[in-house]
Amino acid sequence: MTSSKLAIARAAWDPAKVASQHDDVRLKMLCYAILAPNPHNKQPWSVELSGQDAITLYVDPKRLLPMTDPPHRQIHEGQGTFLETLSIAAKEFGYEPSIQLFPNGIDPPENTGTSPVAVVRLSKRGVEKGDLFRQIPKRFSNRRPYTGPPLTEDELKSLQNS
Repeated sequence: MTSSKLAIARAAWDPAKVASQHDDVRLKMLCYAILAPNPHNKQPWSVELSGQDAITLYVDPKRLLPMTDPPHRQIHEGQGTFLETLSIAAKEFGYEPSIQLFPNGIDPPENTGTSPVAVVRLSKRGVEKGDLFRQIPKRFSNRRPYTGPPLTEDELKSLQNS
């Protein structure tokens, strides 16, 4: 993608624009959460807004990958990246997210998407903003072959120990 096309695509997530487009802060946060990295760029989530402060996250069963991910492990990893990106955005907008994972238990693979993956409750309070928020709209999938130097032995050991 050329830099001008990338700039146009990223303009949609300009924080000032997003902040002015929605009255409900949860929608502002979700504008960023949907940019989370996820398997095969399927964006396998759906959300439900309830009350004034809750977001319930579900797996969208229409976006499962039955041939490449029959137990839905990768899909659930994508749910985790969504929740982490949502948390970063929540703090940017001055909210502390409280995340309850699998409040109704974990669905068996054949029922994935029936029960919520998480319920996020937001409380308005002074929170420390991180420096990752500005990077959310800049993230993209790089599918070019890696041309850098191979990992050093120390780097490999560090990764294995992490």
